[in-house]
Amino acid sequence: MDVQSIIDSISEKAQSDGSIDRIRFIEQTDNIQQIANFLYGFVTTIILLVVPLVIALEVIYICFPFIRDKFDKLLIKVESKGTAKKVIGLALRDAKAAVYKANTTQTGESALYLYLIIKCKSMMFIMFIICMVLKGTTPIIIWVWQMIKNILANIWTF
Repeated sequence: MDVQSIIDSISEKAQSDGSIDRIRFIEQTDNIQQIANFLYGFVTTIILLVVPLVIALEVIYICFPFIRDKFDKLLIKVESKGTAKKVIGLALRDAKAAVYKANTTQTGESALYLYLIIKCKSMMFIMFIICMVLKGTTPIIIWVWQMIKNILANIWTF
């Protein structure tokens, strides 16, 4: 939206009924957009930094049995602390599942192959969510806005 269109809309509003609320609306939506862009950038940065670190830790957990023993001992130590256990368990969940499945099924498949299958499924789910957020914003916003309008219309009709 360029400056001339804003000036034209202000002059139309001033001539029609004298109320010029469009400027305040534009400023408010710009502020909301700046906050949303900051949050989106922050979350994207966190994802870009954390996911490769988690994958590296999980591959190390699978490939080196002596490090796996150290991680398991660490998990036992922090088991009484709820949050720490959840964070470490979340970081190693797929690797632990792959090692457990490789050791119990004895199908001849390696733990790394099973980990690759598990991680591909979880990464596809993450990418689906990210694509829905990036590409599906306008239809989602329109749908939510229509739902809010219908709710408000039903409340005011009573």
